[in-house]
Amino acid sequence: MELRNRITQREFVDWLHFLRWEDERQTKADYQLATIAAEVRRGNVKHPNKVKMSDFLVKMKTQDEAEVEDKTAKSKVAWLSAAGLKPKKGSK
Repeated sequence: MELRNRITQREFVDWLHFLRWEDERQTKADYQLATIAAEVRRGNVKHPNKVKMSDFLVKMKTQDEAEVEDKTAKSKVAWLSAAGLKPKKGSK
């Protein structure tokens, strides 16, 4: 109730969008830690040139992307079952 008296609904929605963006974006520290992890991994593999820093960046799925992926998987199962087929194990 106190928050409702302090800011408008539009400001509240803007803050929600900002906080979601802040949580999902890559920071300088993320890149630095990924670089360190890649260098450590390069020291322990047979082909160090194949190790890329980008492999160690954590990729976050947004809520919308996860929802679309879930709906796509359900749709695929429905179409395959309608055609009398079974989905391959491990496929989405």
